[in-house]
Amino acid sequence: MFFLLLLIPLLLGFAFFFDFGGPDDGMDGSDGDDNQGGGGTIDPGGNGTGTGGGVNGGPDDPNVTVDNTGAIYLTDQIDLYYAGAGAQEIHALQGDDTVSGQLGDDTIFGEEGNDELYGGFGQDYIEGNAGNDSLYGSFDDDELHGNGGNDFVSGGGGNDDIFGEDGTDTLQGDAGDDTIDGGAGNDTIDGGIGVDTIEGGLGDDTIQGGNGNDQVSGDAGDDALFGGFGDDTLTGGAGEDDITGGSGADDISGGADDDILRGNGGADTLAGDAGNDMLYGGSENDDLDGGDGDDTLNGGIGNDTLNGGAGQDTIVGFDGDDVALGGDGDDDISGGNGNDTLNGEAGNDYVQGDAGNDTITDLSGDNDLRGGTGDDTITAGDGDDQIRGGDGDDTIDGGDGDNAIWTGAGDDDVVSGTGNDTINTDVGNDTVDAGAGDDTVYAGDGDDEVDGWTGNDLLDGGDGDDLLLGYDGDDDLRGGDGDDTLLGENGDDVLDGGAGIDTLDGGAGDDTIYLDIGDTGSGGAGADTFIVDNSDPDYYLADGTTPNVAVIEDFDVTQDILQIEGLNANDLGLDGPLAVNTTGLDAGLLLTITDSSSGSDVVYARILLKGLSDADADSIVGPDIFGTNDDDDLSANSTANTIIARDGDDTIAGGILTDLIEGGDGDDVITGGDGGTSLQGGNGNDTIFGGDGDDDILGNPGDDMIDGGGGDDTIDGMGGADEADGGDGNDTMFGGTNDDILRGGAGDDIIEGNGGNDTIDGGDGEDDIDAGAGDDTVTGGAGNDTIFGDTGGDTIDAGDGNDYVDGWSGSDVIDGGAGNDTLLGYDGGDIIRGGDGDDIINGEAMGDTLDGGAGDDDISGGSGDDTIETGTGNDTVNAGSGNDFVAVEGVGEITLGDGDDTIFVRNEIGTDGTNDRVVTDFNTADDVVMVPAGELGNYSIVDGGTDGLYLLWTTSSVGGGVAASVALTLQGLTVADIPNVTIQEEPIAVP
Repeated sequence: MFFLLLLIPLLLGFAFFFDFGGPDDGMDGSDGDDNQGGGGTIDPGGNGTGTGGGVNGGPDDPNVTVDNTGAIYLTDQIDLYYAGAGAQEIHALQGDDTVSGQLGDDTIFGEEGNDELYGGFGQDYIEGNAGNDSLYGSFDDDELHGNGGNDFVSGGGGNDDIFGEDGTDTLQGDAGDDTIDGGAGNDTIDGGIGVDTIEGGLGDDTIQGGNGNDQVSGDAGDDALFGGFGDDTLTGGAGEDDITGGSGADDISGGADDDILRGNGGADTLAGDAGNDMLYGGSENDDLDGGDGDDTLNGGIGNDTLNGGAGQDTIVGFDGDDVALGGDGDDDISGGNGNDTLNGEAGNDYVQGDAGNDTITDLSGDNDLRGGTGDDTITAGDGDDQIRGGDGDDTIDGGDGDNAIWTGAGDDDVVSGTGNDTINTDVGNDTVDAGAGDDTVYAGDGDDEVDGWTGNDLLDGGDGDDLLLGYDGDDDLRGGDGDDTLLGENGDDVLDGGAGIDTLDGGAGDDTIYLDIGDTGSGGAGADTFIVDNSDPDYYLADGTTPNVAVIEDFDVTQDILQIEGLNANDLGLDGPLAVNTTGLDAGLLLTITDSSSGSDVVYARILLKGLSDADADSIVGPDIFGTNDDDDLSANSTANTIIARDGDDTIAGGILTDLIEGGDGDDVITGGDGGTSLQGGNGNDTIFGGDGDDDILGNPGDDMIDGGGGDDTIDGMGGADEADGGDGNDTMFGGTNDDILRGGAGDDIIEGNGGNDTIDGGDGEDDIDAGAGDDTVTGGAGNDTIFGDTGGDTIDAGDGNDYVDGWSGSDVIDGGAGNDTLLGYDGGDIIRGGDGDDIINGEAMGDTLDGGAGDDDISGGSGDDTIETGTGNDTVNAGSGNDFVAVEGVGEITLGDGDDTIFVRNEIGTDGTNDRVVTDFNTADDVVMVPAGELGNYSIVDGGTDGLYLLWTTSSVGGGVAASVALTLQGLTVADIPNVTIQEEPIAVP
């Protein structure tokens, strides 16, 4: 019925209004400003320019005012107004008004009150202004402004411009390509049908794009955006936004703060931007970029591209063949179903491929990489990574770092790169390249090939017919069950084929090879040990009829050891099927056999050698003795000349004819015997006694105790902090790089400390000592010794004898002791004491402290500010350059040189003019002469320069006064002529 009322003025073609307060009145507005009171109609068609009176019972109280421009102003008496045909400007003043523009391009202002404003047909302009207004645009292209209040605005048909402005508004674009701006307030906006452009403005807005390819921006505030149908562009702006794309290929951007983005249907593009965002791709092939912050990305269904960006992100590809990039930060990435490509990028990442044939790459950080099921390719880089291939035929490259790698079931290909890696493969025929580093590989079930390459590796083939290659390093190869092939290559390797008919080749190095039934072993170059276990009841080593046989292809009796374990003391007569092809065998084979009943090593009789006759037990006493890798007690007889103890803490005693003793690894005790012997301790902390004879002793690595004993011995401690005593004889000793203690003992010894802070005692004899690098303590002992301090701050006591000492670099302390010594400080601020005897002392560079001691010494300060004490003899002093202090004890000749020097005359000598101190290069402007105050006696200094200066005085006339008041007896000069002659009131302390 109300709609029909709205049509009445439209059909009649004039304005119609109600005040609901009186009889129906009508007014036809002609020229002038017309006023109408009561209900009725108005035709504002006049064109007058004057002003008229009002009607509402009187002209002063109008209900409607029409000005000379045609604008209509409605008072609060008018509740409902219909504009009629034509373009009208209508102002609904006070009150809650209902205005319908009807036909024409109307301009309607709600002004005050909660108004309902209808534009009607035509391109209308409507402003709600104050109050909670409702604005309706109708079918044409309208412009609607809610302005103040919580407004409801509906654009209707047409391409409308809608502005909510202040207040909590509800804005609807309806049909058409609308432009909507929510303005301030928490607005609810629906673009409706058409390609709309929507901005939420300030406030927490809820925006629906509707149908069409819409552009929606939430602007400031925590907004909820819905794209609806169409390919929409949705931007959250500032605030924590919740954005849903709907159907269509949407472009969604979260903006700053923590946003939630959902692509839903369509191939969407989602960008979280800054903040800790949550991105969900939806049902098609989406592109997700988390941006900065700790983001959560879920690709959903489809072949998605996911980029976490900076921050600690959580990325899930879900279904489809996804591409995921972690970016910076410690990320958590799961590919989900599909053949995914995953890259953790920077940071310590967790990457899991899940189901599918995935490609996983993470070249930086300490990562946890998991392929899941499928044929995966995993590539790690620098860092200590954990890699799990999962089931499937995987290809794994661990890269650099100390990695832990596990594969699942399948035929896997593993490369571990550099680093100390641990690799475990599962069921399948796997290929493992352990690369550089000390690696541990457990190959598991299957016919595997494992290459250790460089490093000291442990390779375990597990079940299956495996190929294990140690290459460089001291490797431990274990074949496990199956017919395995083990190749030690270079290094001192340990090979154990385990169960099965195995082929073992140690290669170069001192290898240990374990053999059992059916195995063939080759030691290769080096001193190898072959160990055969006879404890298996099915393996009758002593039974010549049993076809079970272990073959040693290249046994070398000059260096190899055959060790048979599991025998009892009554297991004699070993002529069974152990075949040994020997090299260099001419007299017999020494067998070391472990006696399981006593735990000791026993030499047993008669073993069948392939191609040779039996050897009787009594004749197996060769010229050489070879120990085992256990703790051996080895003693040479009168004919033995070589003892090789090998590993273990061994006790070794040589004989008179013993030429060589090698302790091998372990803490050994070695006694050389009476003949000249070469003694080598090997690795470990060894104790070595050379005994009588000229011995050659090598401590090798370890902290060794060495006593050369009698004879002219050569001792080299090598590695470790060694303590060595050369004993009697002319010994040659070398210390190594650690802090060694070296004692030459009696005899003319040659001692080199080399590196470390060494303690060296030459002992009696004319020793030649080079302390080497480090802060060393050296004692020359009795005899004419030559001592070289080398680098470091050394403390040297040359001892008795005419010694030569050169401190070299560093601040050294040198004491010449008794004898006519030559003492050189060289570099560094040295302290040198000549002691008794006529010494030559030279401080060389830097500021030194030099004391000649007793005797007629020759002292040179060299460069630097030196302190020199002449002693009681007739000394010669050359102070050298620098500001030197010279304390004169006895007579002698003193040359001051350059610098501001001070001479302190310590005591009187003789009478005036006798026993003079002769001073050369005394500079009356710079140099100073000092004498003790308050003492009686005769003092004299004679200037030996070309100016003929003679200074003679007695202290009897001094009386303890200062220079300005003292009458000195000076030949040809006065006190004023020599201003730098001073009298000390107190005794002088010589620096």
